[in-house]
Amino acid sequence: MDADEQQIRVSVGVYARVRTDDGLWNVLVDTGRGFRPLGGAVQYRETTKPALESVKFRREHPYEPDLRGRLPRRRLDGFKYWLGSGEDREGDGPALLREVAEELAEIGHPELAANVRATYFVPAYVVTEETEPTEREPWWQFRRLAVFDLTAVGTVDVAFRDRLVALAHDPTERAVVAATAVEIGRGRLSTGQNIAPQAKHLVAGTARLAS
Repeated sequence: MDADEQQIRVSVGVYARVRTDDGLWNVLVDTGRGFRPLGGAVQYRETTKPALESVKFRREHPYEPDLRGRLPRRRLDGFKYWLGSGEDREGDGPALLREVAEELAEIGHPELAANVRATYFVPAYVVTEETEPTEREPWWQFRRLAVFDLTAVGTVDVAFRDRLVALAHDPTERAVVAATAVEIGRGRLSTGQNIAPQAKHLVAGTARLAS
């Protein structure tokens, strides 16, 4: 009967919170659908296919083994149990480093991408959005997001942060911007450009702290 059931979209991701020294500005990157945090989807390993097949998970992108897809509503608890085990999937930290490096290269900054694995991000909190309607799409969604902070303590970290912040404030740079909490809250930069809804999880007070 699964085919007749409501389908739930599931999304498991990681984001980097990169802020200015005073904490007033958050660095966002352009994805083509609005500015959002650096980061992206967690990937699963080939060995987990039987577990995902058992909950009828269908991934969104045929050629990308990441945890974005759909499954029948009654299979969601099984998916969440598997997700919580941490088995046969990328850890949040490695997934973050991979995604940040890929995105920086894609937006034209390979020099920054090359330094990502030498930077140090620490877990800040995990956001779990239980099944609820999405803001811009006609389906219900379960989402888990792990947010990490760039430490900006070591020389490499500080240089990486300072370069990103400089790009964000460079008027000739189109793919990197700096946004305040107010702009993130309203989903739009002062210049009128859209900020993706998931950016709200960078702002303190919107997330459930991880234990």
